[in-house]
Amino acid sequence: MRTIQFFVEIFLSTLFISCQDTDNEILEMRVSHHKQIGYGLFGPRISYVIQVEDEIGGDEWSGTFGITDFDYEWGYTYDIAVVKEYFNYDGPVADAPEFRYIFLKELSKQKVTPGTQFELILQRTFEDGIIETFWEADGEKGYQIVGDKSFDCNDLCDDLTKQQEPYTLLEGTFEHLGEGDIKLVVLKTQYFR
Repeated sequence: MRTIQFFVEIFLSTLFISCQDTDNEILEMRVSHHKQIGYGLFGPRISYVIQVEDEIGGDEWSGTFGITDFDYEWGYTYDIAVVKEYFNYDGPVADAPEFRYIFLKELSKQKVTPGTQFELILQRTFEDGIIETFWEADGEKGYQIVGDKSFDCNDLCDDLTKQQEPYTLLEGTFEHLGEGDIKLVVLKTQYFR
């Protein structure tokens, strides 16, 4: 065990020294027990809900689309160490990311209590009637959030598939069931105009 710890410390030291030379940073990050919908270069995607450094423990959360090499499970809150690796482009690149997060080490992993709830936007309907959905049918399993997480729509399946009025958001309240499973428990519509 000491040998593994020794090599991890050498790796971290080497990484820290190389990060200093390239302006990369080693940061502490908290990752929420659920993900959220965000917008990437090619439309809506699922993103991690995070707090970084001084934000940890506060009320404000932000999102990031990826943490390279991070083995995430829904229903757990993580404290992890990451490298914030900056990209060096030769010239301006439209909409290109400035950096990426690379998983370094798990500091803690805490399972949330079954019954813990969270909210996600599931659908937007625009004035012209165009509907943008962040869920899809998932064969035998029911439904899935933007190709990422299957969920039980409970007795709300019919309501989920109904078309909404213009300028509305369809939000879902989900509940953790344990073992990474989630269930839709409430649907509500709100106007965003």
